[in-house]
Amino acid sequence: MQTEEEHLNEAMEQDVYVPKYDAYKPKFKGLPDGYFRNSWGNVIIIILLWFFIHGVATGLFSLCMALLNINTVTVSWIFFAIFMVYIATIILCIFVGETKRKKLQANYIKEALAQKKLEDD
Repeated sequence: MQTEEEHLNEAMEQDVYVPKYDAYKPKFKGLPDGYFRNSWGNVIIIILLWFFIHGVATGLFSLCMALLNINTVTVSWIFFAIFMVYIATIILCIFVGETKRKKLQANYIKEALAQKKLEDD
């Protein structure tokens, strides 16, 4: 039984796929070399590590607050600031990753166009 990718590649090779408006049919794979998708085992390990790190950090922070005898309002504001930094970090990581993906995709398209031009000549 064919996978979806094999079926799509076969359809593109047999010219079954007819692009609208003379669209270019790229002949490259969408994944870069050395890229491996996460398996369920990796996801579970990442989640367990996140819980462990979060628990240790929260425990150490709470212990420091108790030892320094800081009131609860200050602790709440500190946790809020940490949460905002966390959200900003996530947004920044997504932005940087998306920018890299767009550059990589543009390079793949340039390479595919150059390959097509060489094949046509």
